[in-house]
Amino acid sequence: MQELGRVVESQRQLIEEQSQRIDQLQRQLDELRALIVPAQVTQAPKANEASGETKKQRRWPEIPPDVVTAGDFPGSFQIPDSNAAVKIGGFVRGNWVTTFDPLQVSDRFITADIPVDVTGAPVGRRVDLIAIPSRFNLDFRTPTGVGYMRAFIEGDFGGSGNTLRLRHAYGQWRRFIFGQTWSTFSDPEAEPDTIDFEGLNAAVHFRQPQVRWTWAASERLRVALALEDPDVELTGATAANQRPDVVSRIRWEHQRRGHVQVGVLFREINGFPSNAPADIVGAQGWGVNASGQLPSPFRSQSDRVLFQVTRGAGIGHYITDLNSAGGQDGVYDATVNTIRVLPAFAGFGSYEHYWSDRIHSAFTAGMVEIKTLDIQPTNALRRTRRYSGNVIWEPIPRLELVAEFLYGVRVNKDAHRERARQLQLGSTFRF
Repeated sequence: MQELGRVVESQRQLIEEQSQRIDQLQRQLDELRALIVPAQVTQAPKANEASGETKKQRRWPEIPPDVVTAGDFPGSFQIPDSNAAVKIGGFVRGNWVTTFDPLQVSDRFITADIPVDVTGAPVGRRVDLIAIPSRFNLDFRTPTGVGYMRAFIEGDFGGSGNTLRLRHAYGQWRRFIFGQTWSTFSDPEAEPDTIDFEGLNAAVHFRQPQVRWTWAASERLRVALALEDPDVELTGATAANQRPDVVSRIRWEHQRRGHVQVGVLFREINGFPSNAPADIVGAQGWGVNASGQLPSPFRSQSDRVLFQVTRGAGIGHYITDLNSAGGQDGVYDATVNTIRVLPAFAGFGSYEHYWSDRIHSAFTAGMVEIKTLDIQPTNALRRTRRYSGNVIWEPIPRLELVAEFLYGVRVNKDAHRERARQLQLGSTFRF
């Protein structure tokens, strides 16, 4: 009986070894099938060999890569009894926000919310401690036999009353993305480091539902085309979203150390007055955006220059400050029963300097300007300017300590203006 038991145990071990070998061969077969797809053969010049993700994407994994890579990806683990892998990511961030001048909000810096000639505006120094920028995400990837599929979902606590808010939720297969993520008109990699929860006033910094197709025209050239949720924002009328926004962009990678991107946008600005919901009127909107991240022209090998310039009409929904103000796509003119779109310009430039391997700073200036109409009131938003500088220290991996000073100015249609200053101290624990 003992001899028989040893034989049985030996056979059991052999079966387990064969099963592991079969699983390994199956994974290799799935990888070979994925490599047949041309889009999965070509990787971006900056891609990490194991994951196909850039350094920037590894730091902010919510930025979708061009394609879903085959095989395991760093930090992931396999779901039991399946061939899918999942990665848990995110960070915990706490900000100490000190506001020195009147500002409608106290937990972030919104230049459009600087009160100008406003009775009863908040006055005096205010302090706010927040943790709502903290976020977490789940990244799923699985082989299908016809390429790898990816599902990504992320949330933070920026909802009403510090409730959970959806940031990203999309599925990706081959060259297609379905779901909510950064607008194709935006360029998150062109934005400098900051801890302000609002972000740059002039940035196209927006997430929305979309269907996107991406094509690698060459090793350094990427083209994308998308249909996105319109979500028109009007003053004096209720928006009527009848057709999706059409967005296209082309992106050129610069010798593994940067990129330049140009995007175009076409949309319909439709709405109806409150007293005539069946009377839909509208106009055409358009936008052009150029952005990039390039190596510094000076001696430093790590320094970077970041920029973005946006011009168009009826695109207030896409620009951070105008989106915060609301109703900046167009204005309803009751005298002629039409929607008049608002021409807008936005731009920022930033220089990121590395004092050492663990300390760096970002110095940024941004401006937003909207051409006001004769039918708008004198206190309508006309221009905002925002300046900021920070010091970011990474004493140990995955921990960042930040000090950031912000200064902004709001100018109204009647040329009245007001300024605001804010100091933010923050810590970020990444996982």
